[in-house]
Amino acid sequence: MAKLEHGVWLESNAPALAVKLRDLPWVADGVDENERETAELLIASARQHPEVFAALLTKPWIVDDVTPAETDAIYGLTRTPLFSEGLVDRLLEMSWAQENITPQQGKTIGYLYRAIRWAPDISDELLEYGWLEPAVTSDEVVALEYLYKAGRYVDNLAEKLVGKPWVEDGITSQEASVIRNLYLIARAQDESLEAETNAIAVELADMAFLDSIEGADSQAVESLRKLERDNTAQFLEVMDHPVINDGITDQETKLVALLWGTNTYKPEYVDDVLTQTGIFVEEKTIQLPLSGEVLLAVFRHRDQVTPAMDYLEHSATFMEDVMANPLPANYLAVFFTDALPEGVGGKHFGTYIGAQPHFDVVGTARWKHTPFVIAHEVAHRYWSGNKWDWTDEGLAVFLATLSENRRTGFPVEARKRPCVSAQTIGELEARYTEETGTEGDSCNYPLGEALFLDLYHSLGEETFTQGLRRLYAKELNDDPADDCEGTQLRICHVVAAFKDGASKNVASMVDEVVMRRYGPLP
Repeated sequence: MAKLEHGVWLESNAPALAVKLRDLPWVADGVDENERETAELLIASARQHPEVFAALLTKPWIVDDVTPAETDAIYGLTRTPLFSEGLVDRLLEMSWAQENITPQQGKTIGYLYRAIRWAPDISDELLEYGWLEPAVTSDEVVALEYLYKAGRYVDNLAEKLVGKPWVEDGITSQEASVIRNLYLIARAQDESLEAETNAIAVELADMAFLDSIEGADSQAVESLRKLERDNTAQFLEVMDHPVINDGITDQETKLVALLWGTNTYKPEYVDDVLTQTGIFVEEKTIQLPLSGEVLLAVFRHRDQVTPAMDYLEHSATFMEDVMANPLPANYLAVFFTDALPEGVGGKHFGTYIGAQPHFDVVGTARWKHTPFVIAHEVAHRYWSGNKWDWTDEGLAVFLATLSENRRTGFPVEARKRPCVSAQTIGELEARYTEETGTEGDSCNYPLGEALFLDLYHSLGEETFTQGLRRLYAKELNDDPADDCEGTQLRICHVVAAFKDGASKNVASMVDEVVMRRYGPLP
C-alpha cells in the first residue's frame, strides 16, 4: 500500500477501507504494473466516493483479479459520480455487471460515462435503451461510441439519431455502420470544410431513407463517407448533384452505394450512375434462414440477363450456411463495370462487388470463372479488414471453391498458382511489419488458401467447419479465453480456433498443418 501514490493517505484516513483493499487477493500478493492503475482508481474512489468503493468491492470481478476491460469499467464507475447521482447503482445492477466484465462491457461503461460528462443532452436517452440489458453486443458498443462522439462534437446529429426507432429497439451491424459513418462524414478530412460536412451529416440523418435501415441504406451512407474521406471538396460536389440534393430515396440508395468505387476509378461515370443512364439493374429478394430478407442486385452497362444473379444467390445462401451467422449485410450487389483497378478482375468495395464486364459474357473462356469471382467477393462480407491479409484472401479463395463444390461438385483443390517468393506464411509475414500487414501482396492468396485447404482435408469437413466458425467469432469479438490479442486475426487465432476443445489427435493434426503451411510459430 505504501508504494501506491495515495496508499498512505488511505491507511491514515480510512483504515477500514484500506484493509478491504489490502485484502483483495491481487493486492495482497503484490501489485504489479498492470494492476497499479486499477488500485489507484479504487483508492481515488475510496477517498471521494466511499459508497462507490464499497459497492465495487461486492463484485466478484473486482475480487478475483483485474483485466484491462475491468479497469476501463472501474474508471468510468469511479468518475461517474462527479457528473451524475445514482448512475453507478444503475450500472452495477445490470445483469452483465455481476460476474465478469468483458471488453465490450468495459467500453459500454466508458462511453456512458463520457456521454454523461460531454454529451448530457443525449445521455438520458442512451441510459433508457432497453438493449443495454441483458447484454451488449459489439454493434451496440459501436453505436454508443459514435452517438457519444456525435453528441460531443457535432451539433444536432446525435439528437437526430437517438430518438429513431431503429436506434431505440436494438442495433444491427448495418445500423451501427450508419451511425459511425454519419459521424465520420461530419468530421471532415478537410477541417476547413467541417461546417459544411456537419450540416450535410444532419441533413442525411433527416432524409426519409434513414427512417429505417434496410436494403442499400447503410451501403449508401458508407459510400458517401468513403467519398468524403478521399476528397472532401469532391464529396461536396457530389452532394450537390440534383439526384442527392433533393433527398435520397430508398431506390436511389442502390445507386449511391456504387459511387465511391466508381468515382475512384472512373469519375466520368458518376453522373451516369446517379441518373441511371446506360445502367441496367436486375433485382431479386431472397429469404435466408438467419439473415431474413436480403435484396440482391446486378448492375450492368448493357441490357441483358445472365445466370450471374443465380450465382449471387447461391453464394449468399452458401456463405450464410457454412458460417452459421447472418450475412453482415441485407443487400448484396454486383456491378459489371470497368471502373476497377487496372488488371483486377473483381473487387469488394464494401458497398458492392465490382467485376469486369467480360465476366458477364456467357460462353466465353472467362465466363467459367464468374461463379468463383462472385463467391470470392461475397466471402469478403465475412472476412475482411485483417492486416495479415492471408486470412481474408485465403479464406475467400477457399470458400469460393467450397461454394462451387456445393453447387456443381467441383473438386476441393487449390486454384491459385504457388507463391514463388515465399514457401510459408511465416516467410511472407517476415517481409512486413504488424503495422503494415500483408495487404496487397499476391502471395496472400495461394499461401492462405493452402493453409485452409490443408486444414479442411486433414480435419474433415465437419471439424473444419466448426473451427472456421470459432475463428469468425474471434474476428467479431476479442476472446478472453485465448492468449491472442485483439480481433485482427493472426496465426495465434487460427491455432486457438481449430484446437479449441479438440482431441489430442485433432490438435496434433492442426499443429502439423500449421508447421507445414506457416512454419514455426512466432
